[in-house]
Amino acid sequence: MHHVTVVSDCRGLRAGGKRTALIAWLVACCALIVAAFPALAQAQYEAPPPDPGFEYIFDGTATGSDASFDKWIFASDTIAGSAAQNRWTLNPDEGAMDPNDSPFGAIWYPVKPFGNATLKLKYMVEDSPTATRNGGVMIRAPEVRYQGSNAEVLAAKPIGYSYKVCPGALEICGLTEPAPSETYFWEGADGPFPPASDAEDPENPFLYTGPYCARSSNSVDPPLPNNVLQFDSTTQLVMNGTNANNHQHWTQVYCGHEIQINETLTGGGPNPSTDPRKTGSVYGFQDLNAAQSRTYERLEKGVWHEMEIRMIGQQFTVLIDGKVINQFDNAIPRVASRAGDPPTVARQQPAGYIGFQSHGGNDRIWYKEVQVREYSEAEIPENVEPPSVTGNPTVGKQLTCHKGVWDLPKASYTYSWFRANPIADHPRFRAPSQEDLGNRVTPPHPDGLYGTDNLTWLGPEHIKDGRKYVLTEEDVGKVVYCQVSATRNHATTWAYASAPQVGRDVPVNVTPPTLVGSGRVGTMLTCERGEWTGGGSYSYEWLLDGEGVEVGTGPGQTGSNNPKRFRAQESQVGSEVVCVVTRHGPKGDSDPVASNAVEIVPRD
Repeated sequence: MHHVTVVSDCRGLRAGGKRTALIAWLVACCALIVAAFPALAQAQYEAPPPDPGFEYIFDGTATGSDASFDKWIFASDTIAGSAAQNRWTLNPDEGAMDPNDSPFGAIWYPVKPFGNATLKLKYMVEDSPTATRNGGVMIRAPEVRYQGSNAEVLAAKPIGYSYKVCPGALEICGLTEPAPSETYFWEGADGPFPPASDAEDPENPFLYTGPYCARSSNSVDPPLPNNVLQFDSTTQLVMNGTNANNHQHWTQVYCGHEIQINETLTGGGPNPSTDPRKTGSVYGFQDLNAAQSRTYERLEKGVWHEMEIRMIGQQFTVLIDGKVINQFDNAIPRVASRAGDPPTVARQQPAGYIGFQSHGGNDRIWYKEVQVREYSEAEIPENVEPPSVTGNPTVGKQLTCHKGVWDLPKASYTYSWFRANPIADHPRFRAPSQEDLGNRVTPPHPDGLYGTDNLTWLGPEHIKDGRKYVLTEEDVGKVVYCQVSATRNHATTWAYASAPQVGRDVPVNVTPPTLVGSGRVGTMLTCERGEWTGGGSYSYEWLLDGEGVEVGTGPGQTGSNNPKRFRAQESQVGSEVVCVVTRHGPKGDSDPVASNAVEIVPRD
């Protein structure tokens, strides 16, 4: 920016001066002003045309349209504190927002909330020796302009979960009472995910409940915890919403999501940082390390990079400089890695506001050319028939992912494979954390590419892209699944398909055994073993009402020396018979697999 001191005050001429002298004086004065403030001699910054289908919400101009800088406002503390603390400015040369030393908060766009939309923006680490590399993009944040004391603000907020963009008893929301509390019904998905809420079980459908995202559990009498467990604990999640009770930016943090900007390495090196969450992380829910974020490609200050965030339904895709680096499904119940933060089930707004975070101190991330494309339902890829996985689920064998059926023509498809910890028997199976799904550590790159500290990898592990995947020993005991993503015009959605439980090279049942026969007294039941993978022999076990029966013709035995056959007897009328088949391969035995049950009935 230009900082110039004006020496002359351009005093006027005395009355009676000649007209030519007056004109000369005016010309000289104007020239002096232009020399002192050359920016005034230029037109307002002119951004390039927006991408096809997009519209600017910040185009670098100071005023004059809904895309001008003066339409953005600052949220930090209370509504009064926020206005007083704002130190964001417009850099007219770059057409960019500069946070300066604005405290913890966000400059945000209150003109309208966005639902199904793609956000594109340019960001840059300020090119100064002291500038540090941390910022963030806020998405899906609700209305935050509450006024009054803590008690007055809390009285205007919903008590329980609310997914309205503007749920408060505020004039701007058109409500005289807070929106009623809502519950969350989880539809379920095929993968390492919580069990679906059960609409057919009126006694226990398991609906997710808890306090409104922007209030503490203890702000309600009696206290209102979430009905999921705290991060890394077996106690109920009590939200630390005291931060957000009457704080505009904490409301944005707790109710929306922060897409992290942190252009640093892990640990030492030329650009070290102790913050493990790197650019593109969905803060606290799906964090990226320096290798996943590829921060090593963006360490030079003063260079503009493009971030694209696709917000379709509750699925968020993050791209940096055209590369997909993160995909997060907010619909899946999860707890945050920062204890006390609201879980995903408290953050289900279908739309919300956009903002850019500041931290104070020396953090300096600038933003410009902010544009949005909105979508109708008809423009969004929708999965009609889910994907599927075929192949032999054995180490060394190949699986194939099939995309299923989608309703939008001309969409492009990508396939990604993941492995994750199973959560069915986990204490937090209703809402696991990213650490519960995966938490591994690898040594630093030998050349220090990602920094000098070990790398932590959280959440499901991305193991391969493409339709086909060959299973490895690392997959045994894990949940292996594929994700099929469909994209058209920057709108991306996806669906999942899990593989059968992965085993080593032992036989696996393909179709279960069946009992053939009527079950009438005096007749034989035959156990057809079904189809199996691999080679080897078979063994048969017979169960009568769940109790084992020995093979043979003696009293209490199967009535046959053939292990595949069972003779129904008079004393067994009304009982149920099941056969259990195990295949014995050269490298181990299969799991035993039971047939259908047949009831023993009297003779005709």
